[in-house]
Amino acid sequence: MNLYSIFRRLAWLPLLTLAAGPLPAEEETPAPAPAIRELPDGNVAVRDIIVDRKARAARFPARINMDDGFVEYYLVTAAGKTHESVLVTDVQPNDLHIAMLLLGVDPPKTADPSRKPPANIGDEWLASAPEPTGPPVTITVSFQNPKGESVRLDSGKLLVLGEKERKPAPDPGWIYSGSLLIEGRFLAQDEGSVIALIRDSTALMNNRLPEAIRDDAWLVNTKTTPKKGTPVTVEIALPPSAPPKS
Repeated sequence: MNLYSIFRRLAWLPLLTLAAGPLPAEEETPAPAPAIRELPDGNVAVRDIIVDRKARAARFPARINMDDGFVEYYLVTAAGKTHESVLVTDVQPNDLHIAMLLLGVDPPKTADPSRKPPANIGDEWLASAPEPTGPPVTITVSFQNPKGESVRLDSGKLLVLGEKERKPAPDPGWIYSGSLLIEGRFLAQDEGSVIALIRDSTALMNNRLPEAIRDDAWLVNTKTTPKKGTPVTVEIALPPSAPPKS
């Protein structure tokens, strides 16, 4: 895929740049579109996100945000719910969504306002929250341990289920639900929600486990999670069965 093809696929990009909402009065220029460039190895970069077409994966930097306690999100931005997320990243949801589209992800197309959760998601809403849909993705996290050794873990290894049981979390069964675009606003960008453990239709990714309707199910696995602030690389991969779109 050359840059000409890429920009043809991103002809709808103004929708996402407008998703940030109206500009403050003192700003005279709109926010720039994500910087997309071809790399010498044939891959593409969307700002800090590497789009690996051969592996059908997007890789980007993040860091450990919590190394203990209850969590409702796996990954958020600094604008998201950092008080209850395992990881935090400076990568913007707009850019990550574009990277995943370049890989060929086909998220559900919905702008149904009824799917938008309340500002504070609680048990009552979760009990009847719409079940997320979307294509499957796998998520891995890589980092260096204190010995300087490279460690690569499936995302579930950083989690346990149940405060008393603290049993290892199963594969979360991540899906790319794609967030919502409502009234010109891309809600993943607004909310800073990237990967949700509870059911949150504003997030780019959700999981299919029944525990997603509970806000007290997930805890950080203190045995496997590095210390808060540790840099990590997150990889979001599509199944290898189908070739990426061009």
